[in-house]
Amino acid sequence: MVRLIEGRYKDSFDLVANANRIDPRNMEILDALELVETLKIKSDQMEGF
Repeated sequence: MVRLIEGRYKDSFDLVANANRIDPRNMEILDALELVETLKIKSDQMEGF
């Protein structure tokens, strides 16, 4: 989540996705994964401008 606050969306997504692989039943991780994925997509779209 620190990477997310720093604006490092790809790093944040990679770390949360890895945490999800380790503990796929953790609801906090699943919620964070959805948020981070959305922000990563938006960030990727903004890079094209």
